[in-house]
Amino acid sequence: RPAKRKKLFSEHKGATEVAAGIKDGRFHQGTLRVSRFNPFEGWVSSDSVGQDILISGRIDMNRAMEGDLVAVELLPESQWRAPSSRLPGGPRSNDAAGQQQQEGEGDG
Repeated sequence: RPAKRKKLFSEHKGATEVAAGIKDGRFHQGTLRVSRFNPFEGWVSSDSVGQDILISGRIDMNRAMEGDLVAVELLPESQWRAPSSRLPGGPRSNDAAGQQQQEGEGDG
């Protein structure tokens, strides 16, 4: 019997829905550039926005890889983040590591 796994990623949108979303301005299309320092962070350049769009975390990258043509939907501005200032797997204090594990954080 196959093991039941929690879905990590949401399903991809259909081509018709993506095309309509780009046309009405809900989605913004561009090429994903992944950070060479953090594989779970990247940027999408989109002419419709006029600046790079930060994609942060494995879940938000949704299986996309360097160079993929993607369509993104902007989060509400209150949820926007700055690029990470620490490297994944880099040194951190024991207190911070313990707190992060207790809270169940760590999106990648």
